[in-house]
Amino acid sequence: MSKRILFFLTLILLGSSGPGFPPVVARFVPIPVAAALAAPLPSPAVEGGESVPPESLQAPSEETETEEEEEEEEEETEGLGEQLEEILEESEVVIDETHARISHGLLATAEWFDSFFADERVVSECQRSHLKLGLSALIKEREDVKYDARLNFRLEMPVLKNRVNFLLAGDEEENEFQPAPLQEVRQQFLDANRESFFASLRYFFESTLDRSISLQVGIRFPRFVPTPFLEPRYRQNFAFSEWLLRFNQRVIALVDYTMEVRTTVDLDRPINDKMLFRHTFDGSWFSEQHGYFYDVRFTTFHRLNPRIVMEYQWNNFFRTSPNHNLEEIRLRVLYRQQFWRKWLFFEVAPQLTFPRDRDYKYTPGVLLRLETIFGSF
Repeated sequence: MSKRILFFLTLILLGSSGPGFPPVVARFVPIPVAAALAAPLPSPAVEGGESVPPESLQAPSEETETEEEEEEEEEETEGLGEQLEEILEESEVVIDETHARISHGLLATAEWFDSFFADERVVSECQRSHLKLGLSALIKEREDVKYDARLNFRLEMPVLKNRVNFLLAGDEEENEFQPAPLQEVRQQFLDANRESFFASLRYFFESTLDRSISLQVGIRFPRFVPTPFLEPRYRQNFAFSEWLLRFNQRVIALVDYTMEVRTTVDLDRPINDKMLFRHTFDGSWFSEQHGYFYDVRFTTFHRLNPRIVMEYQWNNFFRTSPNHNLEEIRLRVLYRQQFWRKWLFFEVAPQLTFPRDRDYKYTPGVLLRLETIFGSF
């Protein structure tokens, strides 16, 4: 009797609680059965009488899968983009560092040889105090011996943050190696003679490994008559694999509005740790002269040891007016050595010149020079 009463009470409770079990009864029903009975009834289909499962039991749609895949692809793309940016940044740093090492190595080699010869390329940009004295004699066949004395004094000014140098010097020594027509034109332009000299201040706007910009203001004393002048100068280096290109542009403007514009391009390449090859173009334009003067030069430096260096040079001097002619060919071998002290040098430079005014017949000659340098480049 009690079992029947319990059965009827259970039916009454089921009827009053709807499709789901009340909490008390659900506690005694197995979990799979309770979940199935507690789920909402399927809704009738719109057409065909088929039922449509509820959204919670439906399989994910294709649109949802596509959106998820797109999001994953975007995340992967963003990750790859960030990695590529990092790789590019690292590669740029490596390229810059490699370029800097190559530039510094090539320039260090070229400047070592120029410093050993106290070349104007190094002397003009030196920002340390030094004094250079030189005595030379140029002996050429069928010509008088030419004696010369040179002075180059440079004083740095630390008060002005090493940007300004005071200079006292004679005319450039390289003029004595130029052909007679160019020497005559340059001396006429500067109204210079062997006793002429100049005093000036050079201010460096920028002076780095790759670039130098400076302005020189001073007074020349040709024939002891003061003549103000202005000389801006620009130098830029470009490194290409095993080659170093050095571009140098300068303008010398005098107070009478005459000027010389001089362009020098050096292309240097180390042959090995003891030899350097240099191809040079050196051109000058004068406001009071017709035509253009230029020199195409091939030079090989050979370091025999730290105290002895040889220089082998082939020069070709041209002039474009009144006719474009090869004015002179010059072959020269220069031997330079330190002796007794590190600041004492002597040079012996035998040479053969083939001037146009002598129908390119060879003219032998030799240069002898003694030089002393106080300070360093």
